[in-house]
Amino acid sequence: MSKEETGAKAPEQQEGEESPYINEVRLAGLCDEAPQAIKTEKGWRARFGMTIPHGNSRTFVKVVAWDEAAKRCAQAKQGSLLRIGGRLRSWKGEEKGATTRLEVVVNEVDPIDASAEQEMAAA
Repeated sequence: MSKEETGAKAPEQQEGEESPYINEVRLAGLCDEAPQAIKTEKGWRARFGMTIPHGNSRTFVKVVAWDEAAKRCAQAKQGSLLRIGGRLRSWKGEEKGATTRLEVVVNEVDPIDASAEQEMAAA
């Protein structure tokens, strides 16, 4: 349900005042594919998926990183175990019956497994 449907309202915010909402995400998971950094008009970008295993199930998360974080992500391989930190960003798809999608915009990347940590340190 949207805010309009529930009647919920965001608190009033004064000019120069910080938002009362915190948008911070920290995840640890496996790279679904080898992230690749590509140069765009807005800078370096890496887009990839991560799998977060928990018990007998998994959660799949879309991830995007920019500039230095993108270059660092691109050093990981498929199956690498990474710890990421960032914020959630939502966007609407343009296809028929589009729904709102979420992705994590990464600003921190740390390898967890020893092999990925050695490769990223050597680069």
